[in-house]
Amino acid sequence: MARCGHCVSQTSATRRARRPDVESAWQLATLSIQIVRAPSNILATPSAISAGKEPVVMTTEGRSRRTMRVDVSYTPGDRPFVMARIAAGTLDYSDFRPAATAPADASGETASAPDNCGLDLSALRNIDADIELRANALQASDAIARDVVMAAKLQNGQLDTSVSSGQIAGGSLTASMLMDVNADIPQSSGSLNLASIDIESLMSLAGQAAPATGRLSTQLQYSFRGADADAIRDSVNLRGNVSIADWRIELPQLEAFAGPGAGVVDMLNATAQIQDVLQPLSLTGTARLNGEAVSFSTSLALSDLLWGQPVGVAVGFKSQPLNANFSGTVAPNGATSGKADISAASLSRTLGWFGQDTGTPLGQFAFSGGISVSSAELAMTDATIALDDMHAKGLLSLATTGKPKITAALSVDTLDFSKLIGAGGGDANAAAAGSGPAAIDLSILRQFDADIRLDANQLGYG
Repeated sequence: MARCGHCVSQTSATRRARRPDVESAWQLATLSIQIVRAPSNILATPSAISAGKEPVVMTTEGRSRRTMRVDVSYTPGDRPFVMARIAAGTLDYSDFRPAATAPADASGETASAPDNCGLDLSALRNIDADIELRANALQASDAIARDVVMAAKLQNGQLDTSVSSGQIAGGSLTASMLMDVNADIPQSSGSLNLASIDIESLMSLAGQAAPATGRLSTQLQYSFRGADADAIRDSVNLRGNVSIADWRIELPQLEAFAGPGAGVVDMLNATAQIQDVLQPLSLTGTARLNGEAVSFSTSLALSDLLWGQPVGVAVGFKSQPLNANFSGTVAPNGATSGKADISAASLSRTLGWFGQDTGTPLGQFAFSGGISVSSAELAMTDATIALDDMHAKGLLSLATTGKPKITAALSVDTLDFSKLIGAGGGDANAAAAGSGPAAIDLSILRQFDADIRLDANQLGYG
């Protein structure tokens, strides 16, 4: 398995091995039967506990009365064996959900959360089990999963679990995991297959609010070592694909920047292909943004993302108003640096798409060069900039803390002021001849400070 060397290990001093003997296992089984108030035909002998012809009937008191039927057998010995078959109608998650708050200790203070050492699974090495739960439905709030089957088989320290639902959140679910607990560090592998799952209903089943609407499908295989979050994150490996269909995402931040109606990304369809966490993840898709169809492609290092390191990424974006490509790195704090290429057939149309109106017609635009973005500054280095027939090279930066400040040092072949203030072209010249020079609005200069140095071979106006 990939990156085993990164797995978190546990020392023998911190392990807490628990080895239940036959007597303790016997007491556990007896207690379980007492809790469910088993009928008199439950047989209890020193060699076995088993259900008779009639199954155990359990009743839970939740928002409504629910009944499940249980067949249980227990055989003590060198390797105790538990078998259980549970059949239920509709189970409500709220009936089994643990309390949200931790109990207070003797001093009145809330008990602290357990450390992140992971689960001690050593007890599973000394017992075998075969347990299956079948439920007509599992309900959480308004979301319902139907035809639910949960199974767990434990034999010689190998725990084989599976979950399936023929109808969950508008789709289907099949998941499995095989865990070997014989080693000091458990090793696990499995699969997760989702088919056309409604993301809102799925998140509702998990007790969470969904940030988007649409459908989710996966065909994933996974493996990892350990039983705590750090060990799993450092050793996990994935293979397969994840796809979303007809997603709609609301982004209020984008609306605040680009104007009303711009904060919605809809008709979002995308597929991510994963070969290995050490290999670049490939993501391609299409969407509709602020009334325009867009397509995108992304390649990123999934391992860097999992391990909280700067992520190597390549992004391509295509639309009628704007085309862009970027290759570089994105740090966990959002700082970005790399090489960018941007082009637009009409800069005025592109700015208008983002809710910005310069009041000046701006034509074909292109940019190529190094770019870096942080919380305090946007900087462009070794930049080549073209606006219509004007071309410039140099560096440009925008300080975003406090009052914005533009700093630039550019060499320009020809600087045509008429193109920048919208006075160029034949019609504009004719109008100027009849009515005199047009007034230049300089109010925009109040909004920022600037230190701009231009080296122009030629200056012109029209």
